[in-house]
Amino acid sequence: MTPMNFNSWWGRHTIEPERTDLWQIGPLQVWMRHMTHQWRISWAHQGDWLDPRVRVVPGASHDPIPHDANQVHCVFGSAARQDLIFAPALPDRPIVTRLETPLSVLPNETVQLYVLSPLHLRIEMAEPSKLLHEIPTYRLSDTWFGPMSVAGELCYASTVPAFLDLREVPLRLHCAISTVSIRNAGSDALQLDKINVPLPRLSLFYSPRTGFWTDAFSLERREDTEMASLRIDRQPPLDASPSQFVAGPRQSVQTPSSVVRAFSAFFRERSWV
Repeated sequence: MTPMNFNSWWGRHTIEPERTDLWQIGPLQVWMRHMTHQWRISWAHQGDWLDPRVRVVPGASHDPIPHDANQVHCVFGSAARQDLIFAPALPDRPIVTRLETPLSVLPNETVQLYVLSPLHLRIEMAEPSKLLHEIPTYRLSDTWFGPMSVAGELCYASTVPAFLDLREVPLRLHCAISTVSIRNAGSDALQLDKINVPLPRLSLFYSPRTGFWTDAFSLERREDTEMASLRIDRQPPLDASPSQFVAGPRQSVQTPSSVVRAFSAFFRERSWV
């Protein structure tokens, strides 16, 4: 992983009245049209999951809105202000990530993995502060993580495997990197094929060298079961230094540790596109 100097797409932006501006953030294209009493938001996903392009096109006359684009119109009784906030956010569900090759973690051994997750874009009015819409930079498919419908949770299914070496992680401005340490404290080998990354419990950080990161966290399997003890560090790893805090967790976290289903039902999840 080579450090890079990133130009930020997020923050405060001004869009002149009666003008349509285009943002491309990886595979996501967003057209913002500022009208007197409304904001018109159109978006489409193009390209692959790891599309590296980031650009802003004021007055996007050469990039017309596709006919099949998603649209939402946000209307106001008074005139809409010109300034918007583009805020990055972690997904609203956990992400289930496969390993490229299943691992067997022996008793009393620890492995460290790196997971890449696509961010969501929150479009907010600057003054007064109001959320207009939230859009995933890439729409992941749904998956059920657990042995049955009454024991498990609805998650997103990642299309990129977890990485064993940080140098192999592709840097993308629309993604966040999570560092997870997995320790097998059970009496038999842990057959590691997928892991459940609890993104709604994690905070988001930004490094000008390497992009977005989450809190580092660890999973410890203490018994010969699918459950694990989750501990959140409440800070990014040293690899993210220097970094700045961007957003707190979506879910209220009363304690940095808890017990979660982390390794369950490797061959029994169901997925929907």
